Amino acid sequence: MTLIELLITLAIGVLLLAGLYHFFLGQQHAYALREEIAVMQQNLRIGIDILAREVRLAGYDPTETAGAGLLTAAPHAIRFTADRNGDGDTDDPNEDVMYLLYDSGKDGDLDLGRNTGGSNQPVVENIQSLDFVYTLRDGSTTTAPADPGQVSMVQIRLTARTAHPDPAYAANGGYRTKTLSTRVRLPNLK
Repeated sequence: MTLIELLITLAIGVLLLAGLYHFFLGQQHAYALREEIAVMQQNLRIGIDILAREVRLAGYDPTETAGAGLLTAAPHAIRFTADRNGDGDTDDPNEDVMYLLYDSGKDGDLDLGRNTGGSNQPVVENIQSLDFVYTLRDGSTTTAPADPGQVSMVQIRLTARTAHPDPAYAANGGYRTKTLSTRVRLPNLK
């Protein structure tokens, strides 16, 4: 083997290694992105499921003496009471519930929070927006009903985003987003 043959073989080997390294980096980036999107979608599904289940309980009052109902019906927050244990009041834990967005870790991103009278507790992280549209008993819709007692259905719209921006994605400052929406009938409000 001559020195020239050895140098040519070495150059071809370096080019192959550089190509493999570039391929590996691309695959690693794609995996990390898929992982971020999967976490975002999971947060979104969990958040919308918890919200729908709990909002459906608004006004639950088996003894009809607790006065449970929808207290706040705002465009980006909802507060309601439910007599979950059937003792005739809504003073017990988890019977006065509010959902809203807030920055739980002071990290600059919003999180879906649940407040039961004390402090906000995070439900899911990296939520970009939370919107409510209320259908009243007369069939009209609004984002801020004058009388929350007239609400018969709530449309919940939740938008989540990835935890980190993707430099290759130009929209939304590099954050990938996904939105889910559901309608919840409020059978306990009369």
